[in-house]
Amino acid sequence: MSPIVEAFEKNVPIPSGKVVLAARGLSVGHGGSVAYVQKLDLEVGQGEIVALLGANGAGKTTTLMGLAGLLTAQEGTVELDGETVATPLHSRARHGLSFVTQERCVFMSLTVRDNLRVGGCDASALDYFPELKPHYSRTVGLLSGGQQQMLAVARAIARHPKVLLADELSLGLAPMLVDRILEALVEACRNENLGVLLVEQQVTKVIGIADRGVVLRRGRLELTDTAASLRGRMDEVRRLYL
Repeated sequence: MSPIVEAFEKNVPIPSGKVVLAARGLSVGHGGSVAYVQKLDLEVGQGEIVALLGANGAGKTTTLMGLAGLLTAQEGTVELDGETVATPLHSRARHGLSFVTQERCVFMSLTVRDNLRVGGCDASALDYFPELKPHYSRTVGLLSGGQQQMLAVARAIARHPKVLLADELSLGLAPMLVDRILEALVEACRNENLGVLLVEQQVTKVIGIADRGVVLRRGRLELTDTAASLRGRMDEVRRLYL
């Protein structure tokens, strides 16, 4: 068992900070189509990790895109740090939102150093991933997929956002690399009071490091509970995937 999961098994208290991101009756769809995610109510607190779970097609990525401003809300509102926002992603980024997509969000033709510079960061961004420091001057396209994902997460954290949206950080990565990235994410969350909304298909793994879990099914909220409670209800969670 990893040190991060062990900490949560010892009943570490759930953070009680203010709400930094919220969906209030949010309905979102693609290209003007009928809303697929419907009337979603969801909150992420300061210093809290919320796992957004569900089968393929449940609406998880659509939810993240709506919260990030990549899709326009058809109904309801998004609140960022207590204020209602209806702006695009670049504006929400300036007000404390970071989004790591499935595509890893790095420039393959640039070095690690230049990727950090483009993101407005310096070498201190690698403090959560010191294993990247020997590759500081290396072209990112020559790094492994795990190293590229570490860089994407490091750069997102280094902007000191209020909330981080992360979509399938484990995609295509070996289990040990996934554990390493999640460990750093938990550390950053606690050190920097960062709110995290994490989409992940590896349910047992993500419930092991989250504070709360939210399960979507066909675009609707089906279940929400503390992660500690959900770890004892995994049969129910898995049924919602069918």
